[in-house]
Amino acid sequence: MASKSDSSNKRNSCLEFSVSLCLHVLLFGVVVGYCALGAVIFRAIEAPHEPKWVNITAVRKTTLDKFYMNTFSSNVLRPEEFLSFGDLLLREYESIIVSQKNNNFKLNVFIEEHPQWTFHNAFFYSFTVMTTVGYGSITPKTHWGKLVTIIYATLGIPLFLSFIISTGISVARALQNLCRYSCGCCDIPEDIVDEEEREERFRTITVPKDETYAEPVNAVPAKQVVHRKRRQGPFCCPLLFLLLTLFGHMVSGAVMLSTWERWSLLDAFYFVFTSLTTVGFGDLTPEIVLINSGILFYLFFVVGFTVVAASFYLFYSAIAHLLNNCKQRLRIS
Repeated sequence: MASKSDSSNKRNSCLEFSVSLCLHVLLFGVVVGYCALGAVIFRAIEAPHEPKWVNITAVRKTTLDKFYMNTFSSNVLRPEEFLSFGDLLLREYESIIVSQKNNNFKLNVFIEEHPQWTFHNAFFYSFTVMTTVGYGSITPKTHWGKLVTIIYATLGIPLFLSFIISTGISVARALQNLCRYSCGCCDIPEDIVDEEEREERFRTITVPKDETYAEPVNAVPAKQVVHRKRRQGPFCCPLLFLLLTLFGHMVSGAVMLSTWERWSLLDAFYFVFTSLTTVGFGDLTPEIVLINSGILFYLFFVVGFTVVAASFYLFYSAIAHLLNNCKQRLRIS
């Protein structure tokens, strides 16, 4: 009978694990699909209205060429004419820059054009909206883009949080069970037995008045029950392991970003920390890594958010466990 029950429990555990894994994979696919859908929508809305690029280098070169040709074409160089023509060219140059800027043209100091709302940048924008990081390096300028952002965030933020929180809790519980069955460090002696457990152990038995009642052999006094029950604890190895894993994850990400983006190691670690804590100041935003290794970048932060969620769950469980013990001690004393 014992072997059959053990095999049945193992089979149920494997089935439960398989179902949970499939649900998490399905939810991850929904999150990725929602990000891709947002990238397509935002690109379709914002790209046609994106500011046109004016090559300021070409405008400056044209102005200098005019100044050079006028200077060397004159037989006699008079200071008044030289200054007057130079002032005229500068005013013309300034008027071109100001007019293009007011007409929703964007000035580019390089010869190459860099459109903002590419699919990579739109996907990055959708990801920052869902994760509530919001760097601010790319933002919608149209009214429809802002309205769609509100609707997109209203649906996307709960979706992403549900995925991260459920995955983090599953990871935390798996680590708890692993430590519990491997080294037993997560089994914490329960110092206090609550009233329901006490009533379950010592059931009231009604005995007629004229009959004598002998105490059962397996009855245990209340004082001996204390310290016998062991309950699964939320801290020790799992929380320490997750904190060390999170720190190593942040360091590896900082090294990766400092190498690709040519940032200092401190700036890269600062960016990773502010991103995983969803602070997202926006003073540093990656560019090269999104083009060359965008998938690795997003997987890195999804794993990081999951580890953070698992750590928060274990920390909250530890605080709740401690407060519960304190309340039971105060109630019994």
